Amino acid sequence: MKEGMTARERGAIRASLFVVLATGSGSAANFMYQWIAARSLDDDAFSLLAAMLAVITICVLPGPPLSIAIVRRLTSSRGSRVSSPLALPSLAPARRVGIFAGLTILLAIGIGTSVVQSDRLHLSSGGGVLLWIAAAFVTVSWLVIYPDLARAQARGEFSRYGRSHALLSATRLGFGGGAILAGAEVWGALICLAPGPWLVRALLVRGVRTEGVLEAPWLRALLPMLAATGGLHALVVIDVVFARVHFGASDPTAAGAYAACATLARALFHLPFAATAVTVQRTAAARAEGRSHRSILLTNLGLVLVLVAIGGGFLATFPSTILDVFAGEGRYSAQAPWLRSLLVPMALASVAAVPAHYLLALGSRAPVYVLGIAPFVLAGLLARPPETPAGLIPPLIAVIGAVAAILLVCAWFAGGSTAEGSNTMRRDLPKEAS
Repeated sequence: MKEGMTARERGAIRASLFVVLATGSGSAANFMYQWIAARSLDDDAFSLLAAMLAVITICVLPGPPLSIAIVRRLTSSRGSRVSSPLALPSLAPARRVGIFAGLTILLAIGIGTSVVQSDRLHLSSGGGVLLWIAAAFVTVSWLVIYPDLARAQARGEFSRYGRSHALLSATRLGFGGGAILAGAEVWGALICLAPGPWLVRALLVRGVRTEGVLEAPWLRALLPMLAATGGLHALVVIDVVFARVHFGASDPTAAGAYAACATLARALFHLPFAATAVTVQRTAAARAEGRSHRSILLTNLGLVLVLVAIGGGFLATFPSTILDVFAGEGRYSAQAPWLRSLLVPMALASVAAVPAHYLLALGSRAPVYVLGIAPFVLAGLLARPPETPAGLIPPLIAVIGAVAAILLVCAWFAGGSTAEGSNTMRRDLPKEAS
């Protein structure tokens, strides 16, 4: 028994390492892609690219929660025919739901910014309708591969899962960055992000034979987790969209500077988020066994605070130098105070990720409600035009800070030690999303 537990622990550590490395490689590739863009594009084109990347990020948010639902559905069938290598179920229904959700989000953003309020993103300077077409292709491409990644994860193929993420990162940097270096327009730089997921998926599904269809109420499983995990990611990217809305035409330099500062500040969020996401399994296991799980919450908070302190300290100490390296000497270094200020909401978002994942592991609806509502509150506050892009930062701090505080309070009171409380919270979510 002891040896079995040790083997499982070693497997969990290896799995966590692969997840962190895969997430880290993706974040690094995305950062390098935007670094190439900042060094190669003018202020207007760079702020437009940053805004459209933020829009695409929001549109592909259905992918991760759908993956969670697929993993849980497949692992619950372990030992039956669906888990056999020769009888893998088709994930087409789940894939269609993810694509439908992503394109619906894109359509809503397109109608809100281009039809109802007449080109608020100022897309005419970068290709107009071609930008929406490129965004649609990229959204579909990245949502196509999520179910197949989830299937590899559910089967414990973490080596294959990690390699696929590394290849995705390489194609993003190679195709997208290469297009920018070749002088492509913004829409061309975006659409070059679309082929990579299809190529990686071709390798991922090679040799996989499907039999039957994995059935589930996918939309009902998707929406609660989308509100929670998607809401948190939306909080850290929508400010770039509003910087483009308010200053894309009147002050492109300011919009470009804000996009550069926000891109660098978001680097503070990604690694702590990856580190806390892989601890969900520990919390869920402690809950199932009736053990106290509050110590897991405190450990995660300590880990994230250390990571934030290291990354934030470096960025806060050398903001002008880092901006010079990122965008070119003297280009945006005068806006170093913006970078310092943006570290505050990104640090708060990193902290908020801990209780969000902790509560999701316990089956609580608190993250669903809080993170489902918060992006709309923030969007309403950011919609008011400030005098400078710096005026976008106080609402960002206020909303993300409130979210972190509410989730921490909910997590603390949810940190009991009995299985009875956890069973009550487990009933809060649908079976496929709990």
